[in-house]
Amino acid sequence: MADLTTRANVKRALGVPDAVTQHDAYIDILLEVADKTCISYCGMAALTQTTVTEEAYDIPTTWENEFTLRNFPVTAVTAVLVGGTTLTTDSWFFEERSGTIKLKNYGTFFEQGRQQVEVSYTYGYATVPADLAYAATLICISHFNKGRHAGITSEAMGSYRYSIDRDPIPASARAILANYTRIFPKESV
Repeated sequence: MADLTTRANVKRALGVPDAVTQHDAYIDILLEVADKTCISYCGMAALTQTTVTEEAYDIPTTWENEFTLRNFPVTAVTAVLVGGTTLTTDSWFFEERSGTIKLKNYGTFFEQGRQQVEVSYTYGYATVPADLAYAATLICISHFNKGRHAGITSEAMGSYRYSIDRDPIPASARAILANYTRIFPKESV
């Protein structure tokens, strides 16, 4: 089931009346395509809100003072435990755009070892942001319009001209998605 936008939104944007149902099954497929496109482009784990309790992380070296959470977008971090001991909230902070937990004091480090750090957090959206839903609608519209002319890159007859943008994500949708793209710290690449 699509989470970002709805068939009604896509039909409204295309100018297709609600009573016209011949394209509904195709639009439903495009809704799923739009969700997966947005998730993939932005580096998201999921769109709907999910709470993770005690997800464990390996600390490979003795000089690690930060690590990146597996899931994104992270909306809240409730606890960070190292070796079974809960860290106080004033000893660490969370970078929202990268999903990175960092220790505040540069001279402190996480304990090295397998599954040394456990984090409880929530990721995904309780309510999908309106601009993200609009970007998904734009992606659906783009695929719908391209689908009727699959393979055509240019067409001309007299003064009539037609060409199709080959990019699966329209520029206007890409601009919106840029606000939701996970930024990976350079050390994690």
